[in-house]
Formats: sequence, C-alpha cells, structure tokens
Amino acid sequence: MPFDDKEMKFDEGWNQYILTKDYVLNHAMVDEEQESYFRRMKNFDRMLRRASDDIYRYVYRHSRRNAIPVKQYMMNEDETIRPFVKRAMLAQMEYYMTMAAPLVKMTHGLDFERMRFHPLEELRGARAISPDAEDILHEAPYLMYSGHMWDYR
Repeated sequence: MPFDDKEMKFDEGWNQYILTKDYVLNHAMVDEEQESYFRRMKNFDRMLRRASDDIYRYVYRHSRRNAIPVKQYMMNEDETIRPFVKRAMLAQMEYYMTMAAPLVKMTHGLDFERMRFHPLEELRGARAISPDAEDILHEAPYLMYSGHMWDYR
C-alpha cells in the first residue's frame, strides 16, 4: 500500500506519487528570488503534478505494454525504487523551474519566411524530460528493464 510522507503524497485518482511543495522548494537548486516566486505561485501544484506525470509516462513509454502494471507497482510500492522516483521528480521540477520547460514543451517554432510551423523536436530535439531525471531513472534497478538482455561476450 502506498504511503504519504513529508516528501511525496500519493494521488489515488492518478495512481502515482506527487512531490510536496515544501520538499521541492527546500531541495531544488534555484536561487532565492526564484524560490520566493515559486512559493507565491498559485499553480505550483499543477507543475508538481505535471512533473510526476512526465516521470511516470517516461517509464511507461519505455516499457512493454504488459509490463506497465508491474512498473507502476514498483514505482508506487517498492522501497528500493522510491528514492529513484523521488530524485527523478526533483530533477524534473528543477528542469521546469530553471528552463521554463513546461512552456517550451507546448510551443512550436514559426518559420516566417516559409510561413509554416516547425515541430519543436526539429528545433531542439525530443526533450520532454530532464536529462538528469532520465539518468536517475536508468540507474534504478529493473525500472527501465524492457525484457531484453543481450550477451555481447
């Protein structure tokens, strides 16, 4: 059974953990002005939910369809995986707070000469998740395992 603490709360509707505001603002690598801005921000809870959703979706996207319930169980229940999920969500929040990633993620480029839109992936590469969060998730035992093991000996 998932449990709440001062760092992460379990959202039963979304069936995933979401970091608490205080944990993020006390541990994120942002300057004091940014921290005070985010403490006053009304939509900060939505950004926390978005970061959680990005992390969970990244794991699901890199899993076989029949393994998704197992991965969800691991992320929600396994105490060895929980610290990796927490660190990945914190890295994703730092990415949001310093790079304006949620805004950039929903934007498209406009080529005024040809009057056409460019998908953002063409302009900056497919980046929906923080590179640090991606590395942290790949360090977690079995979490990013997709069912294939190759022996290159």
